[in-house]
Amino acid sequence: MLAQQDRFRLTHTQPARKLRLSDLLAWVRTSAALWTLGETPMPVAAERIRTLVVDDSPLARQRICSYLDTEPTVEIVGVAEDGADALTCNDRLRPDLVLLDLQMPGMNGLEVAARLSTGTSTPLVIIVTGLELSGIGERARECGVAGVVSKQRLSEELPKLLDEILPASRS
Repeated sequence: MLAQQDRFRLTHTQPARKLRLSDLLAWVRTSAALWTLGETPMPVAAERIRTLVVDDSPLARQRICSYLDTEPTVEIVGVAEDGADALTCNDRLRPDLVLLDLQMPGMNGLEVAARLSTGTSTPLVIIVTGLELSGIGERARECGVAGVVSKQRLSEELPKLLDEILPASRS
């Protein structure tokens, strides 16, 4: 029998051993207690929103990813720095959501969004821009974009938009 303080500490540093039924039952009891207290004993990856971040600015990508890391319902599955890379990553990674910069070299965000909406894997697309938002909304909707948020107000606008377009996965 494991010592009381080591009962639930099954880490990768311990040598492989057979799991005894008593250890498994103790883990189940502890997990049930955590669920009762409103805590999650382990992450539930199936409920997270698989997200691709696309921006040509390394600083902007880093800021967006840093913010998304604080969102428990979001999982960053990839980053891309231009439109062509975004299309390739979308085909390979199959994200649920693409956060897409509006102004990029080569294809701009609206061109990428239009191509994403006609592909085999069609994620939700949110345009993230540092530009004035007036006038972008209608053009974005025509390209299949679910919403537009400002880079400067990402932490205020993105959670509200995600709650509107993905309410079941964020509750």
